Amino acid sequence: MPKKVKKVVGVPVGDAVLVPLKPFTFIEAFKEWDAVCAESSGIETIGMKSGSLMDYFRSHVTKPRLNSDNKGSTGFYKQLAPFRRRMNKMGLPQDSELKLLENMLASLEKLEKHKSLNPRNTKFSRPKTFSREGKGKYEKGGTKVPIYGHYLDSFFAIQHGTTNREGDKWVTTSRNTATPPAWQALFGKITDLFPMGGLKSIVELGIEEIKKQSYHLKINTAKPARYLVDIDSFRTVLARAITASRDGDTVSVSKVNAKLQNKKYNAPEDKKPALARYANLKNVAGDFTSFEIVLTPAKTKQLIQYYMQSNMSVKTRTLTKSWQEVLVV
Repeated sequence: MPKKVKKVVGVPVGDAVLVPLKPFTFIEAFKEWDAVCAESSGIETIGMKSGSLMDYFRSHVTKPRLNSDNKGSTGFYKQLAPFRRRMNKMGLPQDSELKLLENMLASLEKLEKHKSLNPRNTKFSRPKTFSREGKGKYEKGGTKVPIYGHYLDSFFAIQHGTTNREGDKWVTTSRNTATPPAWQALFGKITDLFPMGGLKSIVELGIEEIKKQSYHLKINTAKPARYLVDIDSFRTVLARAITASRDGDTVSVSKVNAKLQNKKYNAPEDKKPALARYANLKNVAGDFTSFEIVLTPAKTKQLIQYYMQSNMSVKTRTLTKSWQEVLVV
């Protein structure tokens, strides 16, 4: 996989900024794959006299060759074209992007099992017997045998002076065994041409990375922050901030506010649904494990009031005072 990855940044989602805790490597891997397909050319590199591998995919079974086992308009580019558009402008992947990858994986698996659409099963034919000398003379009208994957076999090499790619397994004499460049692009693992892996490997990586991703939430909402007091990690820090900001029977709102800024809190499993509603999170793939809250002085004052009202040990010390007397700026 590519060693260089973009710096992890936050993306606004709902009333929060969602910060992935690990980078998504599959997006850059796909862009590298896409560039190789678009830029690679030449008969020695990809076995094509003209055009690129992406040109090959664009024309994949749009106009089948004479006597082809395939029908027109059954080619893979119908799925690949919209997938490329989405992938090349993808930001923070969420539920819709996960579905995109899962649909592509299903298309690739179907293509991989197909006896004729799979690039490794592209069928050509050559004379059963031919001379290994000169220009490879053979009997006109004689018996022909099928070869699969590519046409750059020993017969073509003798006739046209090209490299025989049977040794590279671009060409084989049985189905489901050839590994031509187009197959490598879709289903290969790590090869010289595709060091980032084939498309199927990249898609599988993307599904895994999205499902296993963890996030940190930076919540900034107009909703009352008092709902967070029920979360133990937040309540503990709030209690310490109030205690440290007391001066006799008064509590400094500004000091409490300063102590709560840029603090990270654990997100317990049983509170995650409530936190998601509070932050207005929808269609987020993966999981969030921590959060922080942007607090205004007004929100901080509400938090202190709610905490002191709900904590008997605080109430008994301030029973004779009004809120205006207890809280100071």
